[in-house]
Amino acid sequence: MKARRLLILGGSGRLGRRLKTSLPKGNATAFFPSRADLDALSAQDLSMFLVEHSIDRCVCLAAATDVARCERDLEYASINPQIASVVSRVCTDHLVESVYISTDYVVPLLLNESANVYASSKLVAEHLALQHGSNVLRVAFTTPEQSSAWSFVNSYTRSNRAWVEDTAKALSGYILRDELSPIASLCPPETTFEDLLRARFPHHKALDCTVWSPEDMKARVGVAAPSSTCFNRVHDHEIVKHSVTKCWQ
Repeated sequence: MKARRLLILGGSGRLGRRLKTSLPKGNATAFFPSRADLDALSAQDLSMFLVEHSIDRCVCLAAATDVARCERDLEYASINPQIASVVSRVCTDHLVESVYISTDYVVPLLLNESANVYASSKLVAEHLALQHGSNVLRVAFTTPEQSSAWSFVNSYTRSNRAWVEDTAKALSGYILRDELSPIASLCPPETTFEDLLRARFPHHKALDCTVWSPEDMKARVGVAAPSSTCFNRVHDHEIVKHSVTKCWQ
């Protein structure tokens, strides 16, 4: 395995913080600049950083991650395509490999189903990243902080969830590979929301209020789940051939 000089953009986020402690010692020299130290939207700043630190692979975790805010603020949501475009173009210009970290939220769109603004912004970001020479990795994870507010459990989408720490460990191995795939998905281990809670928070109140069907979900939250939803069972993630099926409005 080749020793790497990595630039991790968005390293202070939920996944980035765990990635920082998951990278194996001796296999990489990794830089985790803060947003104040390096603006991922500045092509000039990014270019200077790549050259100054002899970076050979860049991992872009930086994103607009507030899903609810994306629904009401399109300017905020547009950060996702912007970052993907800038990072992939600058890295390609400097012959630096790059990996754009996307999300399983795009899967319904790839299946010609409806999704939220956040998903649309990430799918367009994927398209731009690929167009400018980057690789795309879709991840799916949840955090203990998120689960504390759950009022019911359901197992949904074609990709399965993992705790963020497990995803960070798998991601650390992936980004150190000698060869990367143009599009890949990462979600170890394959499990459901319910199983995650039973293993870590066996007395969580949400376990007493499991959603068993799309109809039940609609009754509780006011919207139906996508038809790709899988209730009460584990479903292996189907890696769908990439295509942009929705336009970023």
